[in-house]
Amino acid sequence: MSAGTTVILNPTAGGGRTGAGWPEWERLLAQHFPDLRVLRTAGPYDAARLATEASESGASLVLATGWDGTVNEVVNGLMASPRARHGECRLGVLPFGTGSDLARGLGLPQDPAAGIAALAHAEPRPLDVGRIRCAGFSADGAAVVRHFVNSADFGIGAEVTRRVNARTRRGGRATYLWTTVRALLAWRDPEVELRIDGGAAERVRIKSVFLANAAYAGGGMCIAPGALTDDGLLRLVVFGELGRLEAIRRLGETYQGREIEHPKIRYADCRELLADAADVVLIECDGEPVGRLPARIDLLPGALSVLR
Repeated sequence: MSAGTTVILNPTAGGGRTGAGWPEWERLLAQHFPDLRVLRTAGPYDAARLATEASESGASLVLATGWDGTVNEVVNGLMASPRARHGECRLGVLPFGTGSDLARGLGLPQDPAAGIAALAHAEPRPLDVGRIRCAGFSADGAAVVRHFVNSADFGIGAEVTRRVNARTRRGGRATYLWTTVRALLAWRDPEVELRIDGGAAERVRIKSVFLANAAYAGGGMCIAPGALTDDGLLRLVVFGELGRLEAIRRLGETYQGREIEHPKIRYADCRELLADAADVVLIECDGEPVGRLPARIDLLPGALSVLR
């Protein structure tokens, strides 16, 4: 195996189950990666700092453990490292439980033991990376930049993320589904302006707009069937002005793994989206709050290398 393997471990992921089960998983990992080094996160966004430092210190592989939020932080840390952007340090994903939508999109096992076995025989593949430039949460709306590898969205999806992240325990599919239904009951569709790949501006009322690099989001919802992490495209999914009951019905259809046929739900491929709104419309990516509109969301094809 390659030298310089660093694990970024979020021991609180999965309600603490990741940390509790770690000694056994570390033993299995060390059988395949004898040069293993484990770094534990101490707080929010610590994984990004640790990933940058690991890459710039010579690691050839950084393994992100936990749920999608941890992976997102590691990705942002690697994007700050020239070595990682040049393919000299690769990303590995080791999910714990059902909270990893990226693992589903990459075709990786959700079980840690199976995931470790798969990593031991995985090959490096190009990984497209999305980029969000938007207004931040500060009073002056100072611009922020955030990268993502699974999906980004604004509208009710970001509101659901805000609510889920406020919980002591995030949970998996049932938590996201129940939180989404509750959010729908109070939601009012904002009007947003969209400009796709430099085309003409269009104004539309939305439930949510997704830009997907992989197919799954929200704890197992197949939001963007057919989305691929290495095709140089984002899959744009616009959920328009659906009634509450209709939206709940269509929400259930996202688990069927195919595009939903409805005149107010639309799918397209794109490389860049500009979005703005008069109201406050939140943005999230990979299950983490980012900021609010206005935003420019685009794709950096093959920006990182991932084992899969």
